[in-house]
Amino acid sequence: VFERLAGTYVGRRFVAAAEGEHQAPMNGVGRLDAALVRWDIHAHRVTAYEPTPANLALVAATQAYIATAASAVIRAGVETGRLDPALRARAEPALEATQAAWADLAAQWRRLTDASTARTDPDLLATAAEVRAAILEIAHHTTSPATPADVTTRVDLPEVAHTLQEALTAAVDLAQHLADTAPQTTAYVSARSALAGYFASGAGALDAEVRRRDGRLDTLKSPVDPRALRHNDHVPLPPLVGARIGMATEATVAAAAAAMSATSGLDLSAGASANDVELTQPAGRRLIDVYVQTVLPLPEPGWAR
Repeated sequence: VFERLAGTYVGRRFVAAAEGEHQAPMNGVGRLDAALVRWDIHAHRVTAYEPTPANLALVAATQAYIATAASAVIRAGVETGRLDPALRARAEPALEATQAAWADLAAQWRRLTDASTARTDPDLLATAAEVRAAILEIAHHTTSPATPADVTTRVDLPEVAHTLQEALTAAVDLAQHLADTAPQTTAYVSARSALAGYFASGAGALDAEVRRRDGRLDTLKSPVDPRALRHNDHVPLPPLVGARIGMATEATVAAAAAAMSATSGLDLSAGASANDVELTQPAGRRLIDVYVQTVLPLPEPGWAR
């Protein structure tokens, strides 16, 4: 009875007055562009001074989400006639491969975290949430993907595709950065995470096969000291697990480079061509690209966060 009374009270007043979910009006691709710039800066900075498995897992998972968003935007642009259909045939396989590579790398790092090491950097977490919110605002409608027609009415698809292509280009450097920081991250991990990563990566079966081939199967033992497992102490990472992470990182670098190359046709789709830009410059002057790396402040909480 009390539940019915409470439901009637809320249903007649607050739910009817709200009339669904509030959405702020779109303001072009400015939010997405700013979110991706902040993300690139924070991802490099955090993984440089605190390259923990939890932070690296979040970086890889967010990069996989960006690749998925780029594929969805290109598909919407082709279906609405805003992008060249040949671009989709060339870019989709590369984007699917880089998404799978980033997701596999994220899974490898996530296995090395547990309740005691699952904390991520607050700024990195907030920046990743802003990237997801900016993408959701463009490519989703409430809890489902938006139709290509809806996306076209919200933003200029070539401009969005160009912004995401810049993020895919920056992902190559970020993947190489993770490859450089991985060795110092995998020196020591918790014992239970090391054992979980050992069996999840197939290292146990590979190790047993090598020992069987060499006639040393009777010497097979646990890669982690049982006493360390009891207290979940930090132990050296099993070599086979470290090698598996290294292989996944190198595959991610190659996949990111392939995605950058496959989406290179989006570079000038949002504006004039390079020749048009040169004609607008005064005689005797040339264009100079200046890149200023600035840590931008995080935005205030908004829709989809």
